Amino acid sequence: MDSTSVFDRGTKIVLKFIVIYIVLASIWVLFSDSILIQFVSDMETYSRLQTYKGWAFILFTGALFLVYLKPRIKALDESQKALVETERELKRRLDYELATVDCMRILLETNDVDDVIPNILETIHRTVDSSRSYIFRNEDDPYLGICMSQTHEVVADGVSREIDNPLLKHLPYSEGSPTLLATLQAKKAYAHIVAELDEPERTILSEQGILSVLIIPIYTGQELWGFIGFDDCEQARQWHEDDINLLRIVADGIGEAILRQRARDNLKESEERFKRLHNASFGGIAIHDKGIILDCNQGLSEISGYTMDELVGMDGLLLIAENSRDIVMHNILSGFEEAYKVTGLRKDGKEYPLQLEAKNIPYRGKEVRVVEFRDITERRRTEEALKQASDRLALATKAGGVGIWDYDIVNNTLVWDEQMFCLYGITQEQFGGAYDAWKSGLHPDDLERSDLEIQMALSGEKEFDTEFRVLWPDGTVRNIRALAVIQRDESGKPLRMIGTNWDITDQKRAEEELQESEIKYRSLFNQSAEGIYLHDLKGSILDVNEEAVVQSGYTREELLDMNVLSFLPEEFDKEDILQQWSQ
Repeated sequence: MDSTSVFDRGTKIVLKFIVIYIVLASIWVLFSDSILIQFVSDMETYSRLQTYKGWAFILFTGALFLVYLKPRIKALDESQKALVETERELKRRLDYELATVDCMRILLETNDVDDVIPNILETIHRTVDSSRSYIFRNEDDPYLGICMSQTHEVVADGVSREIDNPLLKHLPYSEGSPTLLATLQAKKAYAHIVAELDEPERTILSEQGILSVLIIPIYTGQELWGFIGFDDCEQARQWHEDDINLLRIVADGIGEAILRQRARDNLKESEERFKRLHNASFGGIAIHDKGIILDCNQGLSEISGYTMDELVGMDGLLLIAENSRDIVMHNILSGFEEAYKVTGLRKDGKEYPLQLEAKNIPYRGKEVRVVEFRDITERRRTEEALKQASDRLALATKAGGVGIWDYDIVNNTLVWDEQMFCLYGITQEQFGGAYDAWKSGLHPDDLERSDLEIQMALSGEKEFDTEFRVLWPDGTVRNIRALAVIQRDESGKPLRMIGTNWDITDQKRAEEELQESEIKYRSLFNQSAEGIYLHDLKGSILDVNEEAVVQSGYTREELLDMNVLSFLPEEFDKEDILQQWSQ
């Protein structure tokens, strides 16, 4: 209903009133006298009634019209109020829609959401006419769970600010509003009159003077980023669903803008990271289309001697020595994507060993090739030095009788050098190349112990440093000393065992002979009928036999703490004796 229809309705009522009044007046004028004569015969009374006839008509018609017009005037008044309320509601809705459009325009045009959120919040705050408008952002805490922190706020005049309230920083949902998180995660609006809330929300919000609250979730994709909220501290407002839907559009727009900015930031970071990696590469990198360089890094400039400006647009084959250009062009045309070695050519004409590795990639709407140039001059020198060192090691181990073995634990493969076959008395053809092949060469009496020591070394219980015997096919028994180191992965799982063996048979025999000689000496030493003292050049006693203990009267322990010079008479020159011993 608009103002025109209300006016038309009022006009119709007035016209009806006039028509009815005319009809009643006409009837009264035409028939009032006749009706009065019928009921009044006394002329004096009749004359007196004629005097009041006009007033009676006025009272009668007034009462009649009052009964007729009162409900219609009331209805007209209610219609007028409804019209005003409707116009106010339409204006408010229009303001909401215009504010929503304005906010969405700002969000679409901006490159930095943080810069425009205050303006957007101010615009929505004026439109909603709330006491306090704010934005909270979520934070994950491994101990407290999801927390909220206030980041922006706009307040009406006379309303206290809460942006600096420390209680609203990193506030767990479980403490601040247990039911709020579940509502937001369900992507629903949290619209309530505070007095109707349960604890602790009612107390927390009431202490801030809030009578009504509206909170709308902000999602970035499927992630609950935070929320936008509105407090009313003047009235317990019932939030209209249409208003909530319009404000939800703004919240969704903020979420989409944050998501777009995050994507832009990630892209920018990725580009910067690629650029840093591009320039920090240990080799040269070039992107080319059929050999023509489109882009390159500083590394290629340093390797080739050309500036980056000279390289871009240059034929990449000019960086390759002439004798290697055919293979490079063949690999470009065939899309070869494995590393291969060629000869490079610097700007000054010097050739150098070069390794190339390329892949086809999309670049600015077309497929091109990215290739890494790696100067392997130092690697070549290192490989040659390593080969020389390996040759020298082979000669040294062969001369020293040391065998080297390499056990791949994962694949159960055992590799021996030539000396290992000599140590075990077999040929390479007789060797199975696995762990069991080694065990088959052990002396039966040492097999179980040696296998256990291997397993203990693999489990990390002890180092592999042991001795064992091997039994040659012809029955010869030899003593072997073995050492090994174990290579493990990041979890500690053993991957490889590398070790050495060498023959200690002669050493073991010499030790046995020395032990036999020591036993014989000890037997003669203790069975001698004379007291025997062993001492160092300063006279300190190192050992005595049983007869020396008997003859001296001291215990063995007491003698070992004494000096033989203490047994000599005083007339002996002890200094002279010590000098003679030292000579």
